[in-house]
Amino acid sequence: VKIWNPITMAQKKLLLGHSNWVRWVRFSFDSRLLISGGDDTFFIIWSIPEGQILQRITGHTSTLSDACFLHMNGYSLFPIVTS
Repeated sequence: VKIWNPITMAQKKLLLGHSNWVRWVRFSFDSRLLISGGDDTFFIIWSIPEGQILQRITGHTSTLSDACFLHMNGYSLFPIVTS
């Protein structure tokens, strides 16, 4: 996963952790977290400031189609939709 500066178009971060194509990424509301998923059948939750993996969610058997961040009472939930 590559994070780019949208104004300068310079690459800011390179997040290594997926073993196949990443199909989508979603930022948290405060832009401090990112969740990514794709053809390697797992989600990764990233800390953007540190550029590190916080959690790898495994156990799926097919390409992951989407997920999102929801904030309720200060807690983040990660509803997962798989194809």
